[in-house]
Amino acid sequence: MEHTDAAPPDQATERPMKRQASHSSATRDGVRPDLKRAAAADDQGYKTHGNMYSDGKNKKSRQRDRRRADNASKIRSGDRHKAEQVVTAADMTNPCSTKTGWSGMDYKRRPEAKQLTQDWLDRKIYKIMVDDYEFTLVRYERSPTLLLDRNGVAFAFRSNIPDWMTTPDENGRTWLDHFEEECMWYIDKCGPRKDADIEANNRGDHWYMVVGVDRQNKKSPDLTSFHKAHRQATDELLQKPCTARLIKFVSTTFETRFPSLAQRVSDCETKLREQDRGEHATPLFGKFYNYCINGPRKGVVDGVSTGPHVDGKNLALMMCAVFVWGKFDHTEKAWLVLWEAKLIIELPPGVLMYYPSSLFTHFNVDPSDLKIVTTSDGSRPTPENSSPLKGVPGRGSVVFFNQATMFQLAEKGSSVKDARARVISPVA
Repeated sequence: MEHTDAAPPDQATERPMKRQASHSSATRDGVRPDLKRAAAADDQGYKTHGNMYSDGKNKKSRQRDRRRADNASKIRSGDRHKAEQVVTAADMTNPCSTKTGWSGMDYKRRPEAKQLTQDWLDRKIYKIMVDDYEFTLVRYERSPTLLLDRNGVAFAFRSNIPDWMTTPDENGRTWLDHFEEECMWYIDKCGPRKDADIEANNRGDHWYMVVGVDRQNKKSPDLTSFHKAHRQATDELLQKPCTARLIKFVSTTFETRFPSLAQRVSDCETKLREQDRGEHATPLFGKFYNYCINGPRKGVVDGVSTGPHVDGKNLALMMCAVFVWGKFDHTEKAWLVLWEAKLIIELPPGVLMYYPSSLFTHFNVDPSDLKIVTTSDGSRPTPENSSPLKGVPGRGSVVFFNQATMFQLAEKGSSVKDARARVISPVA
């Protein structure tokens, strides 16, 4: 993780040298002028913002890159889009990771896992967290929120909802409306999931998929089986305007708020290319190798609400990004719990939530559970008529993430055994 509440050292103290006109491709010392300028820019702190001085960029694109770099620097320093900071009970110096450090500890091995799941199913867990454990409620106040551990280390971030997502078009519809339509189009296009696939999903009974590249039970990176089975529909989805814009927005925000983690993804891509794995080296989703849509199952589940789980295959010290879509009462439904951090976080449609999902037990809860619940006929609820597995009607989500095996291959070799043989920390 990284501290983001302080300005990057000397990041914008000097302007890069101005580009001089030249009719020669090399100087007397044999070094191309554009490469000298790029090196000078790197020396002055612009390396993480890409090569602004490459021959492939014109003056307008270089100016745009500089504006983006300046904007990112101001955001990280707090001069622009300042985030509210919330200090939590989390301790990132002692994360719940495996012995190898590549991924998070399996949920079943965690203390209280069995009882936690049962309390969630019984809809008792919200009251227990609030009354007995004094969890912190993080309401949505229309501003970005940075979550810090007890040592001041930033480990999670919730965005605000940008205006472009909620501004109606000439037909009175918003970007959020159109994005929901794209997700539902894809769900309908791909069709129902098999019962065995639903049963294998420990997150809930909703519709889901995973596309992109992974290395689960594979020697080399390859597309997921779902991606291969639905290649045409997935290709069409990635060309749709709202999905394409979200992918760009998620990655840009990630690079701005957690630049060193974004750089690790770039380094992974570079190393995979050096290993001649170029076909699947580049993430299909900006800075993320995988993309998941969670949505309703017609006639079975009307929306999404996930039970207690850990994304154990994800890279430990890395962010996943959750984006919420749909129409539901977000003040009463589907708040996100980060168990070890003792947090209950409101997630309205349109927000992005970044957190290391491999390290924290997480799930959704309904604040409305604190009230006395009865069914439509006035009787007390039973598991059959009030199970949280039925989801929150109208709610969907998408998740961006990176799995550990891709980074194992890029950084240390083909297996954890190889990484151990090298005696190098996977989080160095």
